[in-house]
Amino acid sequence: MNLLRPSASSLAGQIPCATGSRDLEATCWPRISFVNSIYLDRDAISNTLRDRTRRLRRHFPNGRGRVFCYASNVSDQDIEIVRNPGDVLRSEFFRTSDLVVFEYGIHYDLFDLVLADFGIPRVVSFHNVTPSRLFPDPARRRLLEQSERQCWNLRFAELVACNSAFTRDQAVAEYGVDPARAIVVPPSVAVTGGAVAAKAADGPVELLNVGRFVAQKGLLELVEAIALLRGRTAIPFRLTLAGAQRYSDPAYAAAVHAAIRRHGLGEVVRIVGELDDDSLRDAYAAAHAVVLPSHHEGFGVPAIEALSSGCAVVASAAGSLPEAVGRFGTLFPVGDVERIAARLLDLLTDLRGGPEPVYRIDGRPCDQARFGREARAYADEFLPAPATGRFYEALRSLLERNGRMV
Repeated sequence: MNLLRPSASSLAGQIPCATGSRDLEATCWPRISFVNSIYLDRDAISNTLRDRTRRLRRHFPNGRGRVFCYASNVSDQDIEIVRNPGDVLRSEFFRTSDLVVFEYGIHYDLFDLVLADFGIPRVVSFHNVTPSRLFPDPARRRLLEQSERQCWNLRFAELVACNSAFTRDQAVAEYGVDPARAIVVPPSVAVTGGAVAAKAADGPVELLNVGRFVAQKGLLELVEAIALLRGRTAIPFRLTLAGAQRYSDPAYAAAVHAAIRRHGLGEVVRIVGELDDDSLRDAYAAAHAVVLPSHHEGFGVPAIEALSSGCAVVASAAGSLPEAVGRFGTLFPVGDVERIAARLLDLLTDLRGGPEPVYRIDGRPCDQARFGREARAYADEFLPAPATGRFYEALRSLLERNGRMV
């Protein structure tokens, strides 16, 4: 007998779900517990979790989900704020769930619950962990070292849904996950709506970077490359750096500012900080290309956002970025300032060196209209509807294999 899972009959009427006279298993199935450290607006993992919980009943009409977390500012979901793993174990909803989904991208104590066998299938939505070696700050590095150790918990899940093939390969090779239990389920991305706007065919080429001011995003190398580029071309260009300062490393941000001043790039590089959703859409719409010089990416949301707006992508060959960029971008070696400058010079020459702007798909030239149309079609595969559909198809298959279909 599973003491953590009371019988459905003993709980009938205690957990409201669909109306009707059928028993609890039929009227409220499946019950899915979602576990994460936080559930906050504008947090990348929370955004994917939000899309999935909001669409649960589109895939399971009689289903019900509940999010267990330490903190939340989301008001339209079934959320239970907890203080520790014991609070989760005492929850009647958790104990009677048909499935538990753990989100994981950084260390938190609740993720150790995956180590226990509750008689409930366990799923981990694995968003990758940034390597600790990329963090110069000792406190931050220790947290990421904890996170790397906690990744070994992945082995205890019946299913590990990885956000990219790169993440899946890492889970198998580095953390001992059974390949048969590891699948690729990319997260949802809130891409722009409507037709892709035409890019300006004259004036400065607008370059954009979206991300935090931290060492692993490679912004110092980008500024150095921009300094080289300015001395090699007369084609006008500008770079906009947009990112959440609250999640940035103040010392690293200061170093980026200092590099801009040292090279006299004040009129070429501007820093706008964090943008709201409308301003971010406007920034992508105005940009000709997005530059991502990251040292590591588990997925690469800005690449998808860029392509949805018809932007070319110039990115490092780090982590999952080659996957995310697909046929629509140009890659350079991680941290190679000279190669960043060379790739950007190629881009400027394509866009302003001839009678018409040239974009590229699979390295072959095309016009902006075709590029925007095909890049947008690719980005649409990551919209919440298809992305959450793939996620729930994987959960349904797991429920079937475990004999939990009603």
